[in-house]
Amino acid sequence: MLAFYAGAQGCMRLAAFNICLNWFRGLSWTYMSPTSTSLIDKVELRVFGGREWAVEGLCLIAYAVANFFMYYIPHNR
Repeated sequence: MLAFYAGAQGCMRLAAFNICLNWFRGLSWTYMSPTSTSLIDKVELRVFGGREWAVEGLCLIAYAVANFFMYYIPHNR
């Protein structure tokens, strides 16, 4: 369960960091550099083809779903 929660937090961090960094730099919130050296950015570019809004949307949905399961679904302890 901890890994699930850590993954959800990672998704939220990715979305929040990317959007805030783009706004700070005066760019569109959906901007993604086509020449990035980041492994994550290269995977996103290959999978989503530069549609950064889809990446951020999926990250936010994954975060919401993970938090729903973490807090609202009863667990056997």
